Amino acid sequence: MQRKMSLSERFDSLLPPWMQEIRVEAYQKISESRFAGLCYVGNEEAMRLLIIGLWQFVDDFPHIVGRGKRCLTRLSHVEMHGMREMISLLRKTKKILREIQTDEEDHRNLWLETGRALGLIYPENFKQEPLPEVKNWIKAVDEESDPLTMFLKFAAIEIIAESISKHLIPSSNFTAVLGKRGCEWFRLHTVHHPGVSHEELALRIGFAFCQGDPIKNLCNATIQNIVDHFVIAAEACLTLCP
Repeated sequence: MQRKMSLSERFDSLLPPWMQEIRVEAYQKISESRFAGLCYVGNEEAMRLLIIGLWQFVDDFPHIVGRGKRCLTRLSHVEMHGMREMISLLRKTKKILREIQTDEEDHRNLWLETGRALGLIYPENFKQEPLPEVKNWIKAVDEESDPLTMFLKFAAIEIIAESISKHLIPSSNFTAVLGKRGCEWFRLHTVHHPGVSHEELALRIGFAFCQGDPIKNLCNATIQNIVDHFVIAAEACLTLCP
């Protein structure tokens, strides 16, 4: 009988190759959307509406990651997996999750820099009530979940950020509108620094809680659900765009 892998061993395992298929599907949805098309041609009004309309999520996400980090210390996980296993995993992930949360706070500031490049002033131009579609996206990401689902949703956010950035950065019309500093949020999500990406880290933490091999259909459904919520939210931001 094959020995059951520990949480730490599953965390250290390679990601399944079918994750690339999930990334491709997400990229296609995002790149073929109306909002991405308008940004690609440098439509400044559409870009302003998106920066303002999606702000509430960008502002909330570091706190969502923080709540996810604290979720791992729940007694229920200790009871299910054992104190020794959870301590071992937390030793591997505590610093990583703290760095991810800090990075997301930095990304929040870069989002505001993009707004400044478009003539927006914080906080004056960012006070509008979030659209229902944006609230639904936030709720979908933030609602209480088991660790696998929660970290799949975090990975989905990284996939979204990378997909829209890889689509828009090659557009000279887009980068001309924003300038160097205004493009920094997007450039940051197209560059892979040495080490493991936020997406991979989130997936590895989530897959550590899989009882067996990760199931492609389940993972894809969870990630694409968050991608779909994002696209709906972004499109809703353009309702005032001519």
